[in-house]
Amino acid sequence: MEKIAHIKYIRITPKKLRTILDDVRGKRVLEVLAQLAVTPKRTAHFLQNAIKSCLAQIDVKEHAEVRVKRIVAQDGPRFKRFQPGGRGVAHPYRKKTSHIEVVLSYGK
Repeated sequence: MEKIAHIKYIRITPKKLRTILDDVRGKRVLEVLAQLAVTPKRTAHFLQNAIKSCLAQIDVKEHAEVRVKRIVAQDGPRFKRFQPGGRGVAHPYRKKTSHIEVVLSYGK
């Protein structure tokens, strides 16, 4: 069986999230949560919350057999802002957001 959780509109770029995602895929959830707890990156906190949210949906008493089947970070909407530049020119910049999708598999 599978459970899915979506975390949307996270104020961090998807590229930063994807650096940790490859280490997480296919592992057991308890190992992943222990690994993310000691990871010094800011992205680990968001991934940890997403996995815990999905794990809360599972009614299994033994969480040792639950695995991360799929975890994906996708682009969210971008906030468009402007910074004043020289000679009255406005310089645009974009604040990127992300969506995380977590799929946990367990049982048969």
